Amino acid sequence: MPALCKTQMASLGAVCIPLSDPPIEKCVGAIHAGHLPLSKAAQALLDTLKGFLPT
Repeated sequence: MPALCKTQMASLGAVCIPLSDPPIEKCVGAIHAGHLPLSKAAQALLDTLKGFLPT
């Protein structure tokens, strides 16, 4: 959980244990109408996202 919540969680009886170098991941999907062209900005975003795909 974010460090911002640590005090609140402690007041509720929860114990926060820090993680060392946790992986941060987020699944992202992109959908577009294939018969319509993308704007330059949308195409740049899609190209950037594709650059993060595992090989």
